Amino acid sequence: MAEVLGTTGRAGDMVNIRGKWQEVKAVRKERDRLGKREVVLVFKGEHALRVGLTQRVDVLRGGRGAR
Repeated sequence: MAEVLGTTGRAGDMVNIRGKWQEVKAVRKERDRLGKREVVLVFKGEHALRVGLTQRVDVLRGGRGAR
């Protein structure tokens, strides 16, 4: 497991959200209502999560952690 910026998330990553690991299905870049850039992580079978460009998330990649 590694802690990475939300902007480096990609499909297939496992992300720890509130103590639960969820698989990322897609990653989109959008702007919030104030015009700030952010990343939207879309999870398989669940909701989406908006992440600020500098926000860090726990990620597993390929079962060995982020590189």
